[in-house]
Amino acid sequence: MKLDLNSFEIFPADAALRADSIDLNLRDSGVSKVEAITVQLSIQHSGDEYFCQGSVEATATVDCVRCLRPNRMKINEDTDFIVCPEGLYDHGPEAPVDDEEYLYYAGNVPVVELDPIVREAVILGIGMKPVCIDDPEGCRERQARLARPAGVVTDEEQIDPRWEGLKKLRDSHSGHK
Repeated sequence: MKLDLNSFEIFPADAALRADSIDLNLRDSGVSKVEAITVQLSIQHSGDEYFCQGSVEATATVDCVRCLRPNRMKINEDTDFIVCPEGLYDHGPEAPVDDEEYLYYAGNVPVVELDPIVREAVILGIGMKPVCIDDPEGCRERQARLARPAGVVTDEEQIDPRWEGLKKLRDSHSGHK
């Protein structure tokens, strides 16, 4: 997905870029597919820099951490970054710390690849431990346990009898019987 800043004559400008699918090489993060990507941007221009703010929307197919089955998640993350020519800033060890995200273009053609921006949005959007939304078979047992009425205990959830003394002490102080 490329952003061609030559296509804008007047700034500020708005851009909407779309792609059916992008391979962002996120399989190690449990993401097998990213599709239906839309990047909406508002772009300002000053000197050699283009200041871009907007949002990234996509649908990611992610492995559930509970059942390891694929799960489709909607991603909607804000983004901001600066586009400038290579060599405009010295980012060596002596350079001041800057927390901005930069995308660089070579020569005089301000065209940049937005895959790093989409990749960052997907990683932030899925969270650290993505779980199923659509209740696949592997997660039904856990969800059934969570939906069970209060006070219903299965054999595997039996309370260790050694805790009974502590329970009586708690109940005597709080007025519970």
